[in-house]
Amino acid sequence: MPELPFAVRLPRIVASPTERTTAATDVLLAVQSFAYAADLLRRARTPQVDQGKATLWAIAFANAGSGAMLGAIAHGLDMSPRTNQRIWQPLRLSLSLAVAFFVAGTLYDTVSAAAARRGLPFMLGGAVVFWRAVPVAQDSFWPFTLYQGAGMLVALGGYGRQALRTQDATALWMLAGVILSGVAGAVQATPDLHVTAIWEFDQNGLYHLIQSAGLVAIQRGVTCSLAG
Repeated sequence: MPELPFAVRLPRIVASPTERTTAATDVLLAVQSFAYAADLLRRARTPQVDQGKATLWAIAFANAGSGAMLGAIAHGLDMSPRTNQRIWQPLRLSLSLAVAFFVAGTLYDTVSAAAARRGLPFMLGGAVVFWRAVPVAQDSFWPFTLYQGAGMLVALGGYGRQALRTQDATALWMLAGVILSGVAGAVQATPDLHVTAIWEFDQNGLYHLIQSAGLVAIQRGVTCSLAG
């Protein structure tokens, strides 16, 4: 077999066990988010479903999935710091946009479709400003945790009022998702946190696992909203 005229260097998986579990749980989030996005796009083609609402939430999940997949690459593969930093650029943008569409979806559910349409450009503008102005990297994720937390507070207020007023399944599921996301953010912000349960997890891997449970609740809330 003739030799190739160039060296082929396959990417290597990182040696750190906690970085491996962080990458693996990022893959879990990515698969989960993309599956939810695909399901919502399928539902959007159903005549009795609010197409605008389904599409809005599908885009939110798709951006979350894109960020998680890039996170799996950034955490799981051995690379130079410069390459890692480059991956974090689209990663940060995807996560920022996911929060923007999440807040717009919250307005759609708790205020009106018109409020969501009016608010979405401002949400997207804020996401881009945050992406450009605030540094977020593998070793300094806390600015995004605060940004996500601000979005979660909007959702907590909106769905909290709705739950007190109507106690419908949508509001209760969304509240559960928001609370789990808040717990996940608090765990992620806890430095030097390590838990061994078959595999070793640090605060990032635990953040992903709790956020995964939060996504389940949010998806259930969105599904109930579309059905109602």
